[in-house]
Amino acid sequence: MNESAEAQTLTGTLLSTIRLQRHLGARIIICTQEPTISPVLLDLCSVTIVHRFTSPAWMQSLKAHLAAIAPGVTDQVPDASDRQVDSTRELISGAKNHTTSSISKKIVGLEVGEALMLPPSAIIDVDVASSSASRYTRLGTSFLEVKVRARLTADGGKSVLAV
Repeated sequence: MNESAEAQTLTGTLLSTIRLQRHLGARIIICTQEPTISPVLLDLCSVTIVHRFTSPAWMQSLKAHLAAIAPGVTDQVPDASDRQVDSTRELISGAKNHTTSSISKKIVGLEVGEALMLPPSAIIDVDVASSSASRYTRLGTSFLEVKVRARLTADGGKSVLAV
């Protein structure tokens, strides 16, 4: 998808806007059913929402760009700080000690209306009891399991059929 002149122009424009979004007051949402879009574009995404898919090619593409799915990243033994927030991560994401294989199985097993959200910089807990300064816990290489609300449209989400 990223080889045509049109795709390269679109990618270049999006990259420019994303890099300047704070200065422009812009927020960019990219929704695609084709995860083989420009790797540079995927690298700049701050949140990724993954719905069910079964394509091994798509999984390989995502493994190259998402820390939570990348081989060797989530398979590590947690360090001391990870163990301290382990219970919080388990409650919020259900991703305690997850591996690349377990995440792949979870993606394939998602039902309609379910997704995995991977926002590495999301703050999932605040420890205010430790000292005068609050300590924030980021999601990091974990993920959140989310349910998407039912479609609420006038047509009930049905496909438009010709009559």
